[in-house]
Amino acid sequence: MGWEYHCFSIANFCILLCINLQFGIVTPYRNQTLALQRTFQGTDIKADTVDKFQGRENDVIILSTVDNEISEFTDNPNRLNVAISRAKDQLILLVNGNENDNDNNISDLIRYIDYNNFKTINSEIHSIFDYLYKGYEEKRRALLSDQKKKSVFDSENLMYALIKEVLSDDQFSKYGVILHHPLRNLLLDFSRLNTEEEKYARHHATHLDFLIYNKLGKNPVLAIEVDGYEYHKTESKQAGRDRMKNEILEKYRIPLVRFSTTGSGEKEKLIKALRKLQL
Repeated sequence: MGWEYHCFSIANFCILLCINLQFGIVTPYRNQTLALQRTFQGTDIKADTVDKFQGRENDVIILSTVDNEISEFTDNPNRLNVAISRAKDQLILLVNGNENDNDNNISDLIRYIDYNNFKTINSEIHSIFDYLYKGYEEKRRALLSDQKKKSVFDSENLMYALIKEVLSDDQFSKYGVILHHPLRNLLLDFSRLNTEEEKYARHHATHLDFLIYNKLGKNPVLAIEVDGYEYHKTESKQAGRDRMKNEILEKYRIPLVRFSTTGSGEKEKLIKALRKLQL
C-alpha cells in the first residue's frame, strides 16, 4: 500500500488531482461529509463518515482529519483503524498543520509514514483565510502587525491587506480601496430598485465590505464581499440579503466579487477581476 501525508484543502486536492478517479473520502464528522457530498455531487467521488465506510473498500482512500487540532474523537484508535483499512492500494492522509511530536495516534501514523519513506507533501497556504484557523495565530498576528486594524473581523483585515498588496502593483496603481462603504452613498438615485430593494439599500447598516475605485475619476469600479461560511450559508437570512445586494449592484452595472472564507486563490481571483476592468 502507498501512503501519503498532505496538509491542504481536501476539496482543492480532489478537484486538481483526482476529479476523474474512483476513490473514497473518509471523514470523522457528518457535517464535513455532507459538505463534500454536495461539492462532488454528480461525480464518482464517494464521501462518507468512518462508521458508514465500515465494510466497504476502495482502491484509493483519502482520510481527512478535519480538525485544526486532533480531537479524541478523531484520534480514536478503533475509528482510525477502520478508516485506514478501507484502502486497498493507496491511503492519503490529510491533516492541517499538526505537529509530528504530538502524542496521539494520528501523529504515530504520520511518523510511520515518514519512517517508511513514503511520500510526504507539506503544502503552502492556498488561502489568505487559512490564517483565521487555529494553529496560525502567530502567522496571522505577524501578517496584521504591519497595519492598523481596519475591522473588528480578522477575515476583513486579511482581505484588506491582500487588496492593498495587489493594488501596490504598478498596473493597478490607479485604484484605491474603501472599507465598509455605505450602499446608499454609492447610488445616485434609487429609481431602478423595487420597494424592498430600496429599503435595503437605504438602510444605514447596508454597506459593501470593500469598494475599489478609480483614484482619478473617483468612480467605483469593483465591489468586494467577504462571506463567512456559517453566516452566509444558503439557508440563512444573510444569504437572502446577499442575493438582493447582488441584484442591486447588477442593476447599476457595478461588478462584484465574493470571497468565501472557505475558498482559496483569492489573490489570483482579485488580479483577474482587476485585469478584466482594464479590457
